[in-house]
Amino acid sequence: MIVKFRKEKRGLPKNPLRAAKGATGYLLGNKDHKGRERGFQPVLLNGSPDEFEQIVGYGNHAGKYTSGGLYFEESRKDLIERFGSETEVNKKLQEVMDGFEETLFPGLDKDQYCGVWILHEDKENIELNFLFAKEELRSGKGLTPYFHGADLKRVNAWKDIVNFENGFSDPTLPDKKRSFTPEFFSAYKPVDEASPEHNRRHLKQALTENLVQCVEDGLCKNRNDVIELLNKAEYKVSRTTKKSISVINPETHKPVRLTGSI
Repeated sequence: MIVKFRKEKRGLPKNPLRAAKGATGYLLGNKDHKGRERGFQPVLLNGSPDEFEQIVGYGNHAGKYTSGGLYFEESRKDLIERFGSETEVNKKLQEVMDGFEETLFPGLDKDQYCGVWILHEDKENIELNFLFAKEELRSGKGLTPYFHGADLKRVNAWKDIVNFENGFSDPTLPDKKRSFTPEFFSAYKPVDEASPEHNRRHLKQALTENLVQCVEDGLCKNRNDVIELLNKAEYKVSRTTKKSISVINPETHKPVRLTGSI
């Protein structure tokens, strides 16, 4: 299981109520982000979408909310085999949601914040999607459920404990990571084939595929091997970090960033 928080847009929406309804409507709707019919109807597990919409639409901190999800590799069938029955699976998922809320809102009672949980299974795996309004309900003051710099370690520690205690798969573990991380090109908006952005995507995809093949063939075993191969292919390495290597695109003379576990 992994935890993901969706990137928040800068500024406030012009119509906070419409934004709130859009968030709940998408998660509860029968179509995915590509407009395709979901194979599994979303299920409201906890919370009131109406209350969430009213608080985010008209509250003291209108337009502000945090969203994301707990994403499992396991399907419901996998979890039934592990925990013994549908009832036990539902109990376990509720336990996980409660534990996550306690991690995000330490010291707060449930009536001090507004949250909604919606189950998705249309990709066969379990996804627990959440929405939290950014308002403390008793005082009306602002509430930040997750601040990356301060909360990341605590959330990751909670995730690691839950995965270990329940035997959930963790895709972030080194033995599960791909050697290189390709971009999800289908998720990008189409661009003109003559544009620099199309050129960047094409180069990144080609480099990724070639480097993955080199790893599979045993030609790349570490970062230094990757850098050496890129240099031999006459790509200038402009920057390296713990998590990425950037090379200069020979056509646009701008950096292209490659990421992955190597």
